Amino acid sequence: MYQLIKFTCLFLLCFSGQFNYLFSQSKHALVIAIGDYPQIAAREKNWNDLSSKNDYDIVLDMLKKQKFEPKNIASLIDEKATVENINSAFDQLFNLLIEGDIVYFHFSGHGQQIADVDGKKFKKSKYLIVDEADGWDEALVTYNAPLSFEEGYEYQDHYVDDQLNYQLTRIRKKIGATGQVIVVLDACHSGTGTRGGEEEIVVRGTSTKCAPLNYEPTSVEKDKSEAFDADLDFGNSPNLGKLTAFFGCKAEQVNMEYIDPQTKKQYGSLSYFLVKGMNELGDSKSSYLNLYSKINEKMIIKFQGRQNPEIESDEMNQLIFRGQMVVQEPFFNVKKLNFDELTIDGGSLNGICLGDTIGIFENSAASKNDGQPKFKGVVTNVSAYNATAKLTVSYGKSEPSLLQFRVFTLFSSADGIELNVKCKIKNKKIQKSVEENLSKIKNIKLVTDYSYSYVIIDSIYNGKNCLQILVGKTMLPLRNMSPISIETSSNYDSLTLLLKEAMKVDLFRKMELNDPLIKFEYKIMCLDNAICDSTNNNSGSLSYVEYSGFKLIITNTGNKAFYFNIIDIEPSNKFTWASEEGKWRNKQIFKGESDEINFNVEGPCGMEQFKLIATSKQVDFSPLERIGSSLAVNSRGGEGNPLLDYVSETVNGTRGGNSSPSQSSATIKTMTFEIKEQK
Repeated sequence: MYQLIKFTCLFLLCFSGQFNYLFSQSKHALVIAIGDYPQIAAREKNWNDLSSKNDYDIVLDMLKKQKFEPKNIASLIDEKATVENINSAFDQLFNLLIEGDIVYFHFSGHGQQIADVDGKKFKKSKYLIVDEADGWDEALVTYNAPLSFEEGYEYQDHYVDDQLNYQLTRIRKKIGATGQVIVVLDACHSGTGTRGGEEEIVVRGTSTKCAPLNYEPTSVEKDKSEAFDADLDFGNSPNLGKLTAFFGCKAEQVNMEYIDPQTKKQYGSLSYFLVKGMNELGDSKSSYLNLYSKINEKMIIKFQGRQNPEIESDEMNQLIFRGQMVVQEPFFNVKKLNFDELTIDGGSLNGICLGDTIGIFENSAASKNDGQPKFKGVVTNVSAYNATAKLTVSYGKSEPSLLQFRVFTLFSSADGIELNVKCKIKNKKIQKSVEENLSKIKNIKLVTDYSYSYVIIDSIYNGKNCLQILVGKTMLPLRNMSPISIETSSNYDSLTLLLKEAMKVDLFRKMELNDPLIKFEYKIMCLDNAICDSTNNNSGSLSYVEYSGFKLIITNTGNKAFYFNIIDIEPSNKFTWASEEGKWRNKQIFKGESDEINFNVEGPCGMEQFKLIATSKQVDFSPLERIGSSLAVNSRGGEGNPLLDYVSETVNGTRGGNSSPSQSSATIKTMTFEIKEQK
């Protein structure tokens, strides 16, 4: 009996110690945001201002939602963000930490490359070492750092990556192997400015390097850094906390600020899409790789490959905040309600759009399908985290208890597209996993009958379990895609991206525009110049046998010249920017003139579609031909593509209620024909 009691007491003592250890671990954050850089007349150049304060607002809100206690969040804004204060903040943070803690570090501001120097030679700088392959250090630009090198400057006002690595390494030693450090650097050291359409794009960083005129790097070896900073010590040391770092762009790219289409506020693109990604992750067991996939997908769509975020990590598959991530609730709370207007705690970063219809339910409702809403409203104003809606029926004069309600989105202004997808997967475990992932995606409807537009099948390819998407009508692989291996969960993101691209294809297929200032007519001629019959099959469209051909004649019937393009959408949903030896891309056709192009008809068989597009400006449609960013915008020479912007924003739920593709000065007509097999 004594032995049993002794063992039990010992067990309880150990368990109690472990219990206290687990629940005494804390989340800590240091957030630095510099947007209002000083303008010093004596300096040759000064830093331009940024929207970093907006970053700070949404990052702080995200941290609070992730249960970071206010007392554990340190902030340095604008003039407070000096090297001295940053080191002091790191010292205070270090003193608070215990084993197993989580540390989040965020910097929004400019970045710059400086001379790689030995700190022992300078009294005003600490922890600087000569370690760069190319002779240039990466640095965060603090509030009072000069843009151009000044005589006698000892780099005391740049926060160099050597210094950041020193602070992070000692933190990682203290929190130990069970701790985590997350670093977000929304800065870059490339480029000084660029233009997007008619707007100046704000860039975080400069191509100017801070060094004396006579500085010569000790090496000319090219830095192999993929991102802003590769000098953090990554590696699976058993004694150090795990380190994960997010960077705004690749080393050779510029880090552009992003304007929220709903709020019209400007943000650092990495800060904005990181917070948006956190809000959209629907599983508390999501990994940093899952988060990166969210950020990368959105930035690819927005910036069309001009800016790609980067991630470096000891272990990308570790769980966010060690599995303690707080998942964004699928409903919103009422913050204010009076008469015919209410405010909710969800905004553009939560997917709310202008024109959305919302329902106000009793707080016991588990979903929008759980009973009838007490009231309905339409969203009239959106900020990053809040939205205002007008009620269709006035609530009344009495002041209600706001806790008695919760709000669901009933209809999104981006909802006009719905993709019916059927899973025909033999492996039941994989089928369940795929359906669980797809059920979380807006505008995708899983069906089991014959109403599907796309079918997902599985197969064994090169010895691995793979998935493939087939186009329902033809059962051809979607845009000739190869099978996708699903050995890792991150590859589900590729599947998701392809289906979202399919949504854009469907929307683009339906797009018809009529600009009254841009008019054209078209007719189809057989190659022997006889007019072809356009009603010779059941669908009322043309039909051609493989390897035959026809001539398309375009006539400008309006009063102004336009640029003409043809987009060919094959039965497999593959896009081709049609041309005749390159001559028919942005073909200019003047008032009253006609032009013609010959087409050879080839497989695959099925219904093919031409989108005949006349625009007032030249438009680059090459993104249509690329898998993964097919309907994203890719502008050249500052020219944007509002047609493709409209499609991307509609599918991704970022389009405002008043936005319309008619703003693009374009007329679009559709020509459909069937390709039949040659017998």
